[in-house]
Amino acid sequence: SITMRYSTAGSIDERMDAVKKVGFNYINLNTGSCMALIESGPDDTKKMKKRLKDRDLKLDWLHAPHVYPVLFEKNGEEFAVSMAAFRTAIYIASELEAGSIIVHPFGNQIPDNMLAKEKTEFLQNALSVLVEYGKQYGVHIALENVFEPVSMQLLDTLFEQIEGLRFCLDLGHANVGKSLN
Repeated sequence: SITMRYSTAGSIDERMDAVKKVGFNYINLNTGSCMALIESGPDDTKKMKKRLKDRDLKLDWLHAPHVYPVLFEKNGEEFAVSMAAFRTAIYIASELEAGSIIVHPFGNQIPDNMLAKEKTEFLQNALSVLVEYGKQYGVHIALENVFEPVSMQLLDTLFEQIEGLRFCLDLGHANVGKSLN
């Protein structure tokens, strides 16, 4: 599959036509596309579904919002908004017949003491809820490595504890963090 983010020339229709023309049958929608669908109404999701169907394209995965997710501590509105955004992404992925959504364990900065037991347990509980929610809609939750080596240490713990959680390997993130060895 190919992520639409990396083919930015032209309209979404022109880009979908181009990837189909070169032989791709599966595409991925990046965070920007997911956020646009979250921010719009259900008609835009229906239009996207029609675009996919008209081109005989399938959606492999949808990348959930990732800049500010707060799943590692219950600090009021940020946690609730993060969970709501992920639940909406799961619903949209289901409507678009995607197999997975991609989730970051935390945003663009590593939270202080991210490997502390209370934060990892809270994150584990939040992700468990999302995995169960995803099962109801036939959508897998895939956790992506982000900041190395912290996220790899965290991911080991999470995958041991959460049945059904999947993994998305971002080679760019791993390379920047030098964790490909």
